[in-house]
Amino acid sequence: MFKLLSGRNFEADRALFESMHRLRYRVFVEELKWPVGRGLFVENQMEFDQFDTEDAFYIVRINEAGEVDACTRLIPTNVPYLLGDVFTEYVETQPVPRSSSIWETSRFCADRRTAPRNIVGQLVAAMLEFGLEMDMTNYVSISDVRIEPLLVRCGWQPTRLGEPRFTGTDYAAGEIFEVSPEALAQVRLKSKINDTLLTENSPMVPMPHPVAGMPNYEGRA
Repeated sequence: MFKLLSGRNFEADRALFESMHRLRYRVFVEELKWPVGRGLFVENQMEFDQFDTEDAFYIVRINEAGEVDACTRLIPTNVPYLLGDVFTEYVETQPVPRSSSIWETSRFCADRRTAPRNIVGQLVAAMLEFGLEMDMTNYVSISDVRIEPLLVRCGWQPTRLGEPRFTGTDYAAGEIFEVSPEALAQVRLKSKINDTLLTENSPMVPMPHPVAGMPNYEGRA
Protein backbone atom coordinates (compact mmCIF):
# COMPACT_ATOMS: atom_id res chain seq x y z
CA MET A 1 0.00 0.00 0.00
CA PHE A 2 1.17 3.52 -0.78
CA LYS A 3 0.46 6.46 1.49
CA LEU A 4 1.06 10.18 1.28
CA LEU A 5 2.51 11.74 4.43
CA SER A 6 2.79 15.41 5.31
CA GLY A 7 5.44 16.90 7.57
CA ARG A 8 2.64 18.88 9.16
CA ASN A 9 1.12 15.62 10.43
CA PHE A 10 4.24 14.10 11.99
CA GLU A 11 2.64 13.17 15.30
CA ALA A 12 -0.40 11.54 13.69
CA ASP A 13 1.84 9.32 11.53
CA ARG A 14 4.83 9.06 13.88
CA ALA A 15 5.25 5.28 13.47
CA LEU A 16 5.39 5.54 9.67
CA PHE A 17 7.73 8.53 9.79
CA GLU A 18 10.12 6.69 12.10
CA SER A 19 10.01 3.59 9.89
CA MET A 20 10.79 5.77 6.85
CA HIS A 21 13.71 7.50 8.57
CA ARG A 22 15.10 4.10 9.62
CA LEU A 23 14.93 2.98 5.98
CA ARG A 24 16.76 6.14 4.93
CA TYR A 25 19.45 5.45 7.54
CA ARG A 26 19.99 1.92 6.24
CA VAL A 27 20.19 3.03 2.61
CA PHE A 28 22.02 6.35 2.75
CA VAL A 29 24.22 5.99 5.84
CA GLU A 30 24.90 2.26 6.09
CA GLU A 31 24.85 1.22 2.41
CA LEU A 32 25.86 4.35 0.50
CA LYS A 33 28.13 5.71 3.28
CA TRP A 34 26.84 9.27 3.14
CA PRO A 35 28.80 11.22 5.77
CA VAL A 36 27.02 12.74 8.72
CA GLY A 37 27.30 16.54 8.54
CA ARG A 38 26.48 19.25 6.02
CA GLY A 39 22.88 19.09 7.20
CA LEU A 40 22.56 15.30 7.46
CA PHE A 41 22.16 14.05 11.01
CA VAL A 42 21.38 10.73 12.66
CA GLU A 43 19.34 9.98 15.75
CA ASN A 44 18.42 6.50 17.01
CA GLN A 45 19.42 4.95 13.65
CA MET A 46 17.17 7.35 11.75
CA GLU A 47 18.45 9.74 9.05
CA PHE A 48 17.26 13.36 8.76
CA ASP A 49 18.37 16.58 7.12
CA GLN A 50 17.42 20.24 7.32
CA PHE A 51 14.74 19.83 4.65
CA ASP A 52 12.63 17.41 6.68
CA THR A 53 10.29 20.24 7.63
CA GLU A 54 6.57 20.88 7.79
CA ASP A 55 6.73 21.86 4.10
CA ALA A 56 7.82 18.36 3.03
CA PHE A 57 5.55 15.61 1.74
CA TYR A 58 6.50 11.94 1.50
CA ILE A 59 5.23 9.05 -0.55
CA VAL A 60 5.86 5.78 1.25
CA ARG A 61 5.18 2.14 0.49
CA ILE A 62 4.01 0.10 3.46
CA ASN A 63 4.73 -3.64 3.34
CA GLU A 64 2.76 -6.50 4.89
CA ALA A 65 4.66 -6.11 8.16
CA GLY A 66 3.53 -2.50 8.43
CA GLU A 67 7.02 -1.13 7.75
CA VAL A 68 8.03 1.44 5.14
CA ASP A 69 10.17 -0.26 2.48
CA ALA A 70 10.25 2.52 -0.14
CA CYS A 71 9.93 6.28 -0.02
CA THR A 72 10.62 9.63 -1.60
CA ARG A 73 10.45 13.17 -0.26
CA LEU A 74 8.65 15.90 -2.21
CA ILE A 75 9.12 19.64 -1.62
CA PRO A 76 7.78 22.58 -3.66
CA THR A 77 10.56 24.77 -4.99
CA ASN A 78 9.00 27.97 -3.69
CA VAL A 79 10.29 27.02 -0.24
CA PRO A 80 13.89 26.00 0.68
CA TYR A 81 14.92 22.69 -0.92
CA LEU A 82 18.07 20.62 -1.42
CA LEU A 83 18.94 21.32 -5.07
CA GLY A 84 17.97 24.98 -4.91
CA ASP A 85 19.62 25.91 -1.62
CA VAL A 86 22.58 23.54 -1.14
CA PHE A 87 23.57 22.22 -4.59
CA THR A 88 22.83 25.23 -6.79
CA GLU A 89 26.03 24.63 -8.79
CA TYR A 90 24.30 21.57 -10.29
CA VAL A 91 21.83 23.85 -12.11
CA GLU A 92 23.65 25.28 -15.15
CA THR A 93 21.20 25.33 -18.06
CA GLN A 94 18.48 27.49 -16.51
CA PRO A 95 17.77 29.59 -13.40
CA VAL A 96 17.31 27.67 -10.17
CA PRO A 97 13.60 26.71 -10.10
CA ARG A 98 11.40 28.66 -7.69
CA SER A 99 7.80 27.80 -8.50
CA SER A 100 4.76 26.23 -6.89
CA SER A 101 4.35 24.11 -10.03
CA ILE A 102 7.87 22.62 -9.85
CA TRP A 103 8.68 20.30 -6.96
CA GLU A 104 11.84 18.50 -5.87
CA THR A 105 12.09 14.78 -5.30
CA SER A 106 14.86 13.62 -2.96
CA ARG A 107 15.68 10.73 -0.60
CA PHE A 108 14.31 8.31 -3.22
CA CYS A 109 15.07 4.80 -1.96
CA ALA A 110 13.79 1.28 -1.36
CA ASP A 111 14.61 -1.84 0.64
CA ARG A 112 15.62 -4.40 -1.98
CA ARG A 113 14.77 -7.26 0.40
CA THR A 114 11.03 -6.59 0.55
CA ALA A 115 10.07 -4.04 -2.11
CA PRO A 116 8.70 -5.39 -5.42
CA ARG A 117 10.94 -5.61 -8.49
CA ASN A 118 9.16 -2.72 -10.18
CA ILE A 119 9.41 -0.45 -7.14
CA VAL A 120 11.14 2.34 -9.09
CA GLY A 121 8.23 2.48 -11.50
CA GLN A 122 5.72 2.27 -8.66
CA LEU A 123 7.31 5.19 -6.79
CA VAL A 124 7.49 7.27 -9.96
CA ALA A 125 3.86 6.49 -10.84
CA ALA A 126 2.74 7.52 -7.36
CA MET A 127 4.76 10.73 -7.68
CA LEU A 128 3.14 11.50 -11.02
CA GLU A 129 -0.33 10.83 -9.63
CA PHE A 130 0.38 13.30 -6.84
CA GLY A 131 1.96 15.76 -9.26
CA LEU A 132 -1.06 15.80 -11.54
CA GLU A 133 -3.38 16.27 -8.56
CA MET A 134 -1.28 19.26 -7.46
CA ASP A 135 -1.05 20.82 -10.96
CA MET A 136 2.71 20.35 -11.22
CA THR A 137 4.59 20.76 -14.48
CA ASN A 138 7.90 19.23 -13.41
CA TYR A 139 9.95 17.53 -10.74
CA VAL A 140 13.62 18.38 -10.22
CA SER A 141 16.27 16.50 -8.29
CA ILE A 142 19.93 16.05 -7.58
CA SER A 143 20.46 12.37 -8.26
CA ASP A 144 23.21 9.78 -8.31
CA VAL A 145 23.77 9.20 -12.03
CA ARG A 146 23.50 5.45 -11.43
CA ILE A 147 19.74 5.81 -10.95
CA GLU A 148 19.23 7.34 -14.41
CA PRO A 149 19.07 3.97 -16.26
CA LEU A 150 16.49 2.73 -13.74
CA LEU A 151 14.29 5.76 -14.37
CA VAL A 152 14.61 5.42 -18.14
CA ARG A 153 13.77 1.72 -17.89
CA CYS A 154 10.53 2.53 -16.07
CA GLY A 155 9.58 5.11 -18.73
CA TRP A 156 10.56 8.42 -17.10
CA GLN A 157 13.25 10.33 -19.00
CA PRO A 158 15.39 12.81 -17.04
CA THR A 159 16.89 15.91 -18.62
CA ARG A 160 20.14 17.01 -17.03
CA LEU A 161 20.45 20.57 -15.77
CA GLY A 162 24.24 20.47 -15.95
CA GLU A 163 27.25 18.20 -16.04
CA PRO A 164 27.63 15.48 -13.39
CA ARG A 165 29.88 16.38 -10.47
CA PHE A 166 31.59 14.33 -7.77
CA THR A 167 29.87 14.81 -4.42
CA GLY A 168 32.55 13.09 -2.34
CA THR A 169 30.78 9.72 -2.39
CA ASP A 170 29.35 9.44 -5.92
CA TYR A 171 28.68 11.34 -9.15
CA ALA A 172 25.42 13.26 -9.22
CA ALA A 173 23.59 15.55 -11.62
CA GLY A 174 20.80 18.08 -11.38
CA GLU A 175 17.81 16.81 -13.36
CA ILE A 176 14.33 17.86 -14.40
CA PHE A 177 11.41 15.55 -15.24
CA GLU A 178 8.07 16.09 -16.95
CA VAL A 179 4.80 15.74 -15.05
CA SER A 180 1.94 14.98 -17.45
CA PRO A 181 -0.79 12.42 -18.09
CA GLU A 182 1.35 11.08 -20.93
CA ALA A 183 4.33 10.59 -18.61
CA LEU A 184 2.15 8.71 -16.12
CA ALA A 185 0.69 6.51 -18.86
CA GLN A 186 4.18 5.66 -20.12
CA VAL A 187 5.45 4.73 -16.65
CA ARG A 188 2.40 2.59 -15.97
CA LEU A 189 2.87 0.81 -19.30
CA LYS A 190 6.61 0.17 -18.85
CA SER A 191 6.24 -0.87 -15.20
CA LYS A 192 3.11 -3.01 -15.70
CA ILE A 193 1.02 -0.96 -13.28
CA ASN A 194 -2.72 -1.27 -13.78
CA ASP A 195 -4.13 0.52 -10.75
CA THR A 196 -3.98 3.93 -9.13
CA LEU A 197 -1.47 3.76 -6.28
CA LEU A 198 -2.46 6.78 -4.20
CA THR A 199 -6.03 5.92 -3.21
CA GLU A 200 -8.45 6.97 -0.51
CA ASN A 201 -5.79 5.89 2.01
CA SER A 202 -3.66 8.80 0.79
CA PRO A 203 -5.75 11.98 0.88
CA MET A 204 -4.28 14.86 -1.06
CA VAL A 205 -3.02 17.64 1.19
CA PRO A 206 -3.21 21.37 0.38
CA MET A 207 0.07 22.75 -0.92
CA PRO A 208 2.12 24.62 1.71
CA HIS A 209 2.80 28.32 1.47
CA PRO A 210 6.34 29.71 1.77
CA VAL A 211 7.24 30.17 5.41
CA ALA A 212 10.13 31.84 7.18
CA GLY A 213 12.61 29.60 8.96
CA MET A 214 13.61 25.99 8.55
CA PRO A 215 12.19 23.92 11.45
CA ASN A 216 13.41 20.31 11.55
CA TYR A 217 12.41 17.13 13.34
CA GLU A 218 14.90 17.56 16.16
CA GLY A 219 13.16 16.74 19.41
CA ARG A 220 10.38 14.76 17.74
CA ALA A 221 12.22 11.47 17.43
